Amino acid sequence: MTEQTNLILAQMQVNNVIELLKGNEYEQFMINKLISVHYELDRQITNNRAKKQETGGQLSEVST
Repeated sequence: MTEQTNLILAQMQVNNVIELLKGNEYEQFMINKLISVHYELDRQITNNRAKKQETGGQLSEVST
């Protein structure tokens, strides 16, 4: 798998964990921690796409 694919899959996993935490007694506490991971992955995905475009690389499409 490419780095881009790994980052997208990691972000999907974080989103899944956030969904699983709904209704948990400590939902807000845990989601606050996971949101920073989600946005860091988003930043890295964006940077990776920009880097690929600069070098003329092809991206495989994976929707989130």
